[in-house]
Amino acid sequence: MLINLKLEICKRNLSSAKIARFIGIGVQAMSHKVTEKSQFTRTEMYKIHKEFFSDMDFYYLFRSDKE
Repeated sequence: MLINLKLEICKRNLSSAKIARFIGIGVQAMSHKVTEKSQFTRTEMYKIHKEFFSDMDFYYLFRSDKE
């Protein structure tokens, strides 16, 4: 799971649905990507980082708890 991404979404009172809409995917797809049932594309990760978390370290945000 991308626990840091999930945590930061909560801290900033964002919704996964808002981020999903921004990158052009459905809510279910977003959930699968955060739980690592599927993967974000690099483009999706860059968009999320730039729009919502540009003040944070990119690698921290998308670090898997499996690492």
